[in-house]
This record gives sequence, C-alpha cells and structure tokens, in this order.
Amino acid sequence: MRIHKGSFKIRTFQDNHPTWTYFDGSYGNDFPFYVHRKESEKSWTLSHMSTGYSIKQNITLKQARKLSKTLKEWPLFLMPDVETLNHQKSLLPTYKQNLLKSIINNSGE
Repeated sequence: MRIHKGSFKIRTFQDNHPTWTYFDGSYGNDFPFYVHRKESEKSWTLSHMSTGYSIKQNITLKQARKLSKTLKEWPLFLMPDVETLNHQKSLLPTYKQNLLKSIINNSGE
C-alpha cells in the first residue's frame, strides 16, 4: 500500500443521514480497504472502500496495514454496500462474529 497526499472521501453523518465527505490529507488504497488521515491528525483510520465506513480509528500505519491484510481473508468485506455487508455478517456463526470483532479490536493481531 503506497501512501499519497491529496483528497479522499469518507462516509459521515449529517442530520442523521450518511453522506460522502471529502477531506485533504494522506491516504493509501488496499482493496477493499483504504487507510487515511486528515492533514491535522497524527493517527490513521482504516475504512471500507465501497461503504466508506470506518473500521478502526486511532491506529498506526503499521497496524492499519496488518489489519487490512488480515481482514482481506474475510469475503464479507467484498460486499458492495453496508446493508449487504451487515446481512452477510449476521449469517456468520456467533464464534466467527466474535473472532472478527477480536481481530478488529486487536488491530489484526
């Protein structure tokens, strides 16, 4: 994953409605994820490309790369929208849902 300086978009909420918002800063693409930080921030955020939703915030670039690599093994992140992703996640057995939470909480470790 190569880091670029420029504009990137993330999903934000305005008046309880999700909208795409552009920010200036640094970002790197690693399909189906991207890592980014605004110009004023020191830490990184890992987000899902097709939905724009944040997966893990306040992490190092090294942690973001490791988490992205680990989560690529989960096919549910290939889903095109948040509704489909959440539906597929709900179909996972409970122990797999808990494993996924644990992986994200531990930044891929």
